[in-house]
Amino acid sequence: MNARPLLLALLLIGPSAQAKDVTVQVNGRSVRLDIASPARPSATRPTIVFESGLGTPGTGDFAHVLPLLSRDLRTIRYDRPGLGRSADDGESPTLRHIATVLHDALAAAGVTPPYVLVGHSLGGTRIRMFAGVYPNGVAGLVFVDPTPDFTRTSDDDVNDIFVPLGLGQKERDEMRALQKPNPATPKPILAESAMASAMSAAGFPEIQSLPPLRNIPVVVLVGDSDTEWPTSMPVSFDMHRWVRQWLSVRNASLRRFATSLARGTFVETATSSHQIQNSEPGLIAWAIERVLQQR
Repeated sequence: MNARPLLLALLLIGPSAQAKDVTVQVNGRSVRLDIASPARPSATRPTIVFESGLGTPGTGDFAHVLPLLSRDLRTIRYDRPGLGRSADDGESPTLRHIATVLHDALAAAGVTPPYVLVGHSLGGTRIRMFAGVYPNGVAGLVFVDPTPDFTRTSDDDVNDIFVPLGLGQKERDEMRALQKPNPATPKPILAESAMASAMSAAGFPEIQSLPPLRNIPVVVLVGDSDTEWPTSMPVSFDMHRWVRQWLSVRNASLRRFATSLARGTFVETATSSHQIQNSEPGLIAWAIERVLQQR
């Protein structure tokens, strides 16, 4: 075995960046960021900005990914308004509003473009919005199991998931009841959940109104494992069959999205379900490096 590549890898990766909590003011409300800056930052490589999924404080997400990134990269995680240690700004968490908050928070922290945005789950819709509103500041995108699938509508789900399984309105109502949030859930999370449901039902109008993505590298990672889904749920139909159909349809749709892009890459992993950042953090680190190399 040639030890030189391994030695080089050990020199290039590792938790050498110094992380610090930074709180900035955006429209008079505090926004918390976790900024990890290397001792010798690259003058040419973009900053990596992470966007977490529904109801998840961003400063606690992607923890397993950070140590696997090159030492010369600066990384940013942040808490959206009302989550973690960021103040609730009382605004509806629309995609455009969150994009504006992130843009202004980065500017207030002195973190200048270009950025590579990494979005998990619902965060995928947010990074797509950011790239549409601030196209010149985005050098690449990494979608990590983006859910909901922002390329589809609720009618698509009915026609492609429920109908082929012989499921009708009764089963759709059962699924809708499962997705109903607990009223005791914190208000900012309820607001994000309601926004996601409304977006999906309407066919993601905020995203559909955006101009096409610029010619930037994009990687779409999706999980094909159903291990994170409950084995027993209070429904009258075979939930496992429904999940497999949903995964098949969603992954095929996201494959089409990725391959429609001039510099898009699609990766489906059978090892992971939804939380790829926890089960396969190295895959996300690889995707980030691929985007950086394709710039």
